[in-house]
Amino acid sequence: MSIEPAVFDLRHACVEFDGEHVVDEVDLTIRDGEFVAILGENGTGKTTLMRALLGLVPLDHGTLRIFGAPQEQFGSWQRLAYVPQRLLAAGNVPVSVQEVVGSARISPRYRFRRDRESAARTNAALETVGLLDRRRDRFDSLSGGQQRRVMIARALTTNADVFVFDEPTAGVDAESQHLLAGTLAGLKAEGRTIVLVTHELGEISDLATRAVVLGHSDHGSVIYDGPTPVPRHLRHDIAHHDHDHVAESSTGLLESPETP
Repeated sequence: MSIEPAVFDLRHACVEFDGEHVVDEVDLTIRDGEFVAILGENGTGKTTLMRALLGLVPLDHGTLRIFGAPQEQFGSWQRLAYVPQRLLAAGNVPVSVQEVVGSARISPRYRFRRDRESAARTNAALETVGLLDRRRDRFDSLSGGQQRRVMIARALTTNADVFVFDEPTAGVDAESQHLLAGTLAGLKAEGRTIVLVTHELGEISDLATRAVVLGHSDHGSVIYDGPTPVPRHLRHDIAHHDHDHVAESSTGLLESPETP
């Protein structure tokens, strides 16, 4: 019986910035249906590792395969949905919540489907994250936690196989964290693959089945890769949070590596 290729297969991966190894000699395999939390103390390269998995930052050396294909040959980017940490696209653009969520389906793949199906998917996704009643409001009028929930709804409309979240609970209120946990539980029940960068598991501690912990002393290397909960002696290393030193895409969309 053939074994399905891994969703992500990263080998001997190294990412450098200004001559410093932010990710160093990382081997990481994530298989279909896994819920993996990437953790680590401030500046250990969590976001950089996540972006490397998506092909959004180049590897200085090492290899990446996505669904079995070398990253440079992979073309099915619609199978991946990415929710970034920072929402630089919001700005002062007068765009509604509904438009932000619906924009996920404005692509060659969906250009003939901007009809009842798209509207239904948008409304269903907003209902899932508890914001259907705010669909006509301006996106920039929402709180940070609500904006993040909108971006999660946007990802949900794509019906992707893999969902990658960068610090979805950072700086958000308890209600948003609770709703996020419910959304993740639904995705997990559907068998979707989930990769989530976070500094603490919080309400999702019972959902994530595997933790990957990065450490400073090992220059962005993996110091733990195993089941949750994380061993007690490592927990103090992931108790604080700071942004990793990589700017997010200003669009908040998953771009192929060839896209500037």
